[in-house]
Amino acid sequence: MKQLVGRLLMAALFFADLQHCDAKNGDVVKSQAIDPKLRSEVEKTVKAAYGAMQANDYAKLSALFSEKLKKSVSNDFADKFLPQIGSLIKDKPYRLFDEFFVSNPFKDSIVKVTSGKGNLEYTFDLHAEGHDAYATFLLSGDATDEVMICLLMGKYGTEWKLDLLRGEDFGLAGKNAQQLFDQAHSLRNDGDLIDAVNIMSAANHCANPGGPYFKYSNWEHFRDFTDTLDFESQRKFPFPYTADVVKTKPQVFNVHMELYEGKLAPMIVYQSSVYLKDTVALKVENDEFHSKLGTIFTGMDRNNKAVLYRAYNEKPNGQNSPRYYGFIKKQD
Repeated sequence: MKQLVGRLLMAALFFADLQHCDAKNGDVVKSQAIDPKLRSEVEKTVKAAYGAMQANDYAKLSALFSEKLKKSVSNDFADKFLPQIGSLIKDKPYRLFDEFFVSNPFKDSIVKVTSGKGNLEYTFDLHAEGHDAYATFLLSGDATDEVMICLLMGKYGTEWKLDLLRGEDFGLAGKNAQQLFDQAHSLRNDGDLIDAVNIMSAANHCANPGGPYFKYSNWEHFRDFTDTLDFESQRKFPFPYTADVVKTKPQVFNVHMELYEGKLAPMIVYQSSVYLKDTVALKVENDEFHSKLGTIFTGMDRNNKAVLYRAYNEKPNGQNSPRYYGFIKKQD
């Protein structure tokens, strides 16, 4: 069971603050229009980088870094980012999401590139170093957890070197950000507000798979719909929310999504007046809670294959680590 928030938000390497340039800046060639010889040159670096990540081999990967990247790489890269993404993509091929080539950019400026198709159209703000640049976006992982790997390369002499490397969640439980966004809309239209909020949080988690410089063209719809859901849910379910239909009246103070057996499942976190060590009484309370789940949170009993619960006596506040007892309820 894996918690969503912060789980695979793999902030790896960053550029310095960027300054915009309004003049025409660089020539952009996208995807199939790129010269095959150029693509073949870049592909050598891409395959070498991907293979090094799969093998968790920092020495081989860092040999592909530009000098600027070597100086800016964070201390956590080799210890945290690389092992994490390496385990996710190990023994898995990649597929190409998109690529583009920028020639003759102005130094220390931004080249804004729009690419992609349909609801996966996006813009990418490329920080130009004054030399030719090539961006490749790869997808890898599995149906549970699909990650986008962004490789931004620059031409140094005769070699293509990595100027930027990032990995972020592209999709969860078989759905990308756009599909999760559509699902959240459908849930809200059906009146299933808390499920809609949770699925929308997953959509936002996957909304910048190429890093902070990558933005889907309809990102404003994401922002506006998230604001709408937040307003409606806070008005209807002010947390802590007391489940009055349960005899012991547990107080729900958090509901969020987690990955469970390859699916997104709601985790309901509540404060119980039943002593945690009295597991028999605690189970009776939870059984009643679950039997009335559809009354408490409309639709949650029919929209999910499993519902996860975590009961506390003492509410966690970020400073303490109180004990809790967990329940997993699988549904047909």
